[in-house]
Amino acid sequence: MKRVPFHYFRGPYRQTQLGESCRAIDDLHQQGKIERFGMSNLRNSEVEECCDVCKSNGWILPTVYLLRKLGISFYAYYPLAGGFFSRTIEQHRKQPAGGRFDQINFIKDMFVNDTSLKLYDMPTEACEKQSVSLKEATLRYMMHNSALGPENGVILGSSSVERMEENPVACEGGVLPESAVSAFESLWTQHTEAGHGPQYCI
Repeated sequence: MKRVPFHYFRGPYRQTQLGESCRAIDDLHQQGKIERFGMSNLRNSEVEECCDVCKSNGWILPTVYLLRKLGISFYAYYPLAGGFFSRTIEQHRKQPAGGRFDQINFIKDMFVNDTSLKLYDMPTEACEKQSVSLKEATLRYMMHNSALGPENGVILGSSSVERMEENPVACEGGVLPESAVSAFESLWTQHTEAGHGPQYCI
């Protein structure tokens, strides 16, 4: 592959000025190696700084992130919250060693913590009443009930080929019933109020 559709600036290396990173990405674009400039794990202020620097220098602008006011798309990743919505409560409480998040505890702790485990039953019970799995309901919420618009996207990942084949099918299920939507949104509100809101605008 000589050219990639996206190049993600996946979190700043703060010993380097943002302008230097943006210049390097523009060089890749000028060489025809990337089509679009995306950003991930940057603060609001850093996103705006990148946009200002790129505009003032005539460099490629980022077009894949979350800020509508800057005309930037948001591609949601970890739609199943790192597996939180695809495992049972028992699996979360007895997680085996050797998982892919073992070496990156800050990601694991972001999704699986005391608060999220206490709230787990809320969406689970709402989904059971609608005869839909928690995993399917989560993906349907992301695709059809969340704040994502047609200019946005969802990045699906998986730990196995079988699950990767299941996920797109689940996304096609359509809009969720209001009771399930309310359960997801209540979980998020309570999780955030307990101090587990995102530290970055992702």
